[in-house]
Amino acid sequence: MQAILGLALFSVLLATGATLECEECSGQGERCSGRRITCPHNSDTCQAVVTETGGVIDITKSCSTRAVCAELKAQEGKTRQTLSFIKRVECSKASPSSGSLLLVLTGFLLMKAFL
Repeated sequence: MQAILGLALFSVLLATGATLECEECSGQGERCSGRRITCPHNSDTCQAVVTETGGVIDITKSCSTRAVCAELKAQEGKTRQTLSFIKRVECSKASPSSGSLLLVLTGFLLMKAFL
């Protein structure tokens, strides 16, 4: 019984600790830097989208889902109705936040204590 309780607690801590953090920024040019934010629970990837409209290049980095990022990636190189051109789309899974490592370690220690 204690083993099952320990494994259940470990699983809960592991699941809640796996939060995604992405850089959030936007600006002119092909690069921007901003603060890292904790993404909503339904986000599973970080995305960077570089567009060009009337010769002006803009970038936006944010949390996203793989599906949305893949949809934008499919539009790469195409002119849209707004006459903007998607130059580049990058989809990447950022590393989980540092807090999740502490939660995993705590869960592991608790599991050892119950077993």
